[in-house]
Amino acid sequence: MISSKLPQMLFLRDYRGFSGGHLKYVQYLQHVIAHGRFHPVIHVTKESKQDELEQLLLEAVERVDLPHTCNAIFVAGQDWAVLDAKGQQTATIPVSNLIQGVRHADPTLPLHGYLSRHATRICVSAQVAEAILATGQVNGPVHVIENGVDLPELDAFRQEKRNGKVLIAGLKDRPLAIATSEALSASRIPHEVLTTHMPRPDFLAHLANFDHAILLPLPVEGFFLPALEAMALGVSVVMPDCVGTRTFAVNGESCIITDRDPHALARAAASLVSDRNRTDTLRSGGRDISRRSSLERERRQLFDILDVLKIEVVAENWTAC
Repeated sequence: MISSKLPQMLFLRDYRGFSGGHLKYVQYLQHVIAHGRFHPVIHVTKESKQDELEQLLLEAVERVDLPHTCNAIFVAGQDWAVLDAKGQQTATIPVSNLIQGVRHADPTLPLHGYLSRHATRICVSAQVAEAILATGQVNGPVHVIENGVDLPELDAFRQEKRNGKVLIAGLKDRPLAIATSEALSASRIPHEVLTTHMPRPDFLAHLANFDHAILLPLPVEGFFLPALEAMALGVSVVMPDCVGTRTFAVNGESCIITDRDPHALARAAASLVSDRNRTDTLRSGGRDISRRSSLERERRQLFDILDVLKIEVVAENWTAC
């Protein structure tokens, strides 16, 4: 079947369940569709949760098997291993590599080994770029496109009246979430603890109903979308540092950054509950930062990279595998 006269860009997913990393990867696929220079196709592993992934993709994307003849490839995370296992050629065509975590710089992890593969790397924060460049192993150009959020989507969840409570979002650190809850209870601060997964729309609707949120990223992350999403929702944020948020999570301007300690987190949240002026200041700062971190800004920056990506069209028409 003739799919398109456009050169093909191969995407792939091993999707075992929702994560912010999967969401961002799919958003980049949608950016490529919007750009219009490439015909994206996708390989999905047999082990993937197919129905969930379809809901995340939003648009129909042609499925292909590997190896697949294409003009360009877009990878993230462990995708290199999937390509290698299937015998996919990567050395002779342009590869774009979305880097979403500083753990790529850890020499004990397989991700580190992929840095020597030639690719155009797109880092989701300056901290990620600094980490991988410091290894001295990066083969190819490095760009920084800070993560954007879908502002129209988030605006639809915003609440003018909230419940006056603190939400502890502790899916990534349940012990710390429970300990922080105990500290808030001792101060009689109304709150709720969330340590289980919720579908993304349900989580955003739930988060938007709270005045304040204590968010618990991993100790080191390349970015942390829930913090930026909470700011866009008008929820004041308390969180520990996780490296990759330092550009937008500025202590005293857009949020409160504390030690990774339950009592420090609880004290910070209590200070917001008792100080409306401070809360308003942080919400205003967070909203301003989130307005500058739109998905459209992210898309335009990717377009600049795609516009100069050198490809060789090897056939007038493309036949899907």
